[in-house]
Amino acid sequence: MAKFFASTTPEISEREKHNMERARKIASQGMVLLSTTAPCPLKRRETSPSSATAAG
Repeated sequence: MAKFFASTTPEISEREKHNMERARKIASQGMVLLSTTAPCPLKRRETSPSSATAAG
């Protein structure tokens, strides 16, 4: 007999509703929102001569 680890019916079970609520709560706790008016300071990568391309 095959084991099913997912719902075999189109209805959403109470377990699935509970898990959806938990997943949404966990995702919202891990989310970080950043606000800035200036561009983020990014360091320029140095390219090696073999990977650099000549500009026309």
